[in-house]
Amino acid sequence: IMGYEGHLLQVPDPDEKRQKIEEAMRTLVGCKTAIEAKGIPCEIVSAGGTGSYQITSDCEGVTELQAGGGIFADPMYVNKCGLTGLDYSLSVLATVASRPEKGRMVLDCGRKTMHPDFQLPLVKAWPDAEVTALSAEHCAVTLGPESQDLKIGDKIELIPGYADFTTILHENFYGFRNDRLEVVWPIQGRGKIQ
Repeated sequence: IMGYEGHLLQVPDPDEKRQKIEEAMRTLVGCKTAIEAKGIPCEIVSAGGTGSYQITSDCEGVTELQAGGGIFADPMYVNKCGLTGLDYSLSVLATVASRPEKGRMVLDCGRKTMHPDFQLPLVKAWPDAEVTALSAEHCAVTLGPESQDLKIGDKIELIPGYADFTTILHENFYGFRNDRLEVVWPIQGRGKIQ
C-alpha cells in the first residue's frame, strides 16, 4: 500500500509537522491492517517524500520511503520543507552571456534549463550573487561586491531551486569528481510523463 503525506511537507512548525505526519502514517498503517484482515497480504507500506522522510522513517509500520529528490537536497526542500543534513549535489553549468551593468549579469540558461516555480536557483560559489528572474533562455542575476568581477564567458554553477522539475528537462546527468567528468547517466524518465 502507498500513501504520500505531500500536503504536510511545508508545515512550518516542526513539532506540528511531526505530529501530523505521524497521524497520517497511523492512518496508512491502519489501512494495511484492514487489508490484511480481509486475507489480502500487504507486505509493503510505502510513504515519505524528500520533504518528510526524516519524520516518516521513524513511523512504525512504514517499510519503504519514496524520497527520490533527496539525492539532490535542493533549496526548495531545504527552505520550504525543513530538510536538514544533506548537501546540494545537483548543479547546472551556465555561461555569463552579458554584463549590462556593474551589479548585474545575464546567464545563458533559463526556464528551459531549470524550473523556477517553487524556488529560484542559487548561485554556487558566489553567495553575494542572487538570481532575480528567469526567462525562457536567460537568467538575470544581481551581483554583490565579491561577484562583480565576473566576465562574459565565465562559467557559473547554479543550484536549481527545485531539482525534481529540473531533471526532467535534460537528457543526461554528468557526474564530476575533482573537476573531471567521470560518468554520464542517461535520464531514462525524461519525456515519459503522460
